Amino acid sequence: MVATALPVVVTLGDSITEYGAKADESGWVWMLCQDYRNRAAVVNWGKSGWTTRRWLPEIAASRDELAALSPSLITVLLGTNDAAPAFYRSGVPLEEYTTTMRGILGVVAQACPSAQILLIAPPAVVDEVFGLPQNERVYAYADVCRQLGSELRIPVVDLWTATQDHPEYFCDGIHLSSDGNRELYRLVLDAIRCNMAHLLPDRIGAASSWWKRYFQACF
Repeated sequence: MVATALPVVVTLGDSITEYGAKADESGWVWMLCQDYRNRAAVVNWGKSGWTTRRWLPEIAASRDELAALSPSLITVLLGTNDAAPAFYRSGVPLEEYTTTMRGILGVVAQACPSAQILLIAPPAVVDEVFGLPQNERVYAYADVCRQLGSELRIPVVDLWTATQDHPEYFCDGIHLSSDGNRELYRLVLDAIRCNMAHLLPDRIGAASSWWKRYFQACF
């Protein structure tokens, strides 16, 4: 019997994506894995602390690797680290963020022309935790995502708006709590349903029982 490879979902981002694979926190990526089990392979490319500045050369260098995965769906969630205050070395100025995010989306689209791309704006932050007016700064980076999505015709999950005034969605003012992860998971599924319904888990045929024994759908 010849097995057919399962579709692939790639989640690209920073720690919000990397930590999203944690089962004990009901991570949004982990929940996607459960939904797509035996239907699609969910590949987590979340890198803690990474910005668009760091991701752009990395994704360009990994273009062939990404293309070889032949993903059906790629989610991109970056901006929280970029929006760090100027006195943090990781911060990326807004104008540069616009350029590097555009570059990342361009590389992804060129490497995987048949893939659907879902852009996720960075979430709000809880100013009271840091004693800084950081949330307004993050809003500007989220707005870049909205603008790029409109310009490039890429669906956008507006996570900033969804998490604004919801401190319960955060475990430390920046990273998502279990409630926040569940909200992002819900928003991602809603975006898939509205923009690429053929990629919903229940629209993708389950792998045969023979193939299940030799392929773990979530890794």
